[in-house]
Amino acid sequence: MARILAVDDERAILDALARVLGRDGHEVVKATDPTAVPGMDLSRFDLVLCDVMIPGLDGFELVRQPGRRRLRPQALRGRGAARQGRGPSTP
Repeated sequence: MARILAVDDERAILDALARVLGRDGHEVVKATDPTAVPGMDLSRFDLVLCDVMIPGLDGFELVRQPGRRRLRPQALRGRGAARQGRGPSTP
């Protein structure tokens, strides 16, 4: 199955993601500190799930990190992101 990196500042959300994805056999590595992610070897993961509204280094900044393999976001959604002019609006 997939090896997934989940990044969120709320431990309860990370625990829920790990529990649900783990039921399907996926290995979930949890990170509550987004500033630690740029130092990680993201090529070890099949998927990165990241909250876009994290203090410190949000999901939008994470995919734009210079000098690393280009991350291609498939879907970004965050409450309030469009209002702040940081992402596409959602219906």
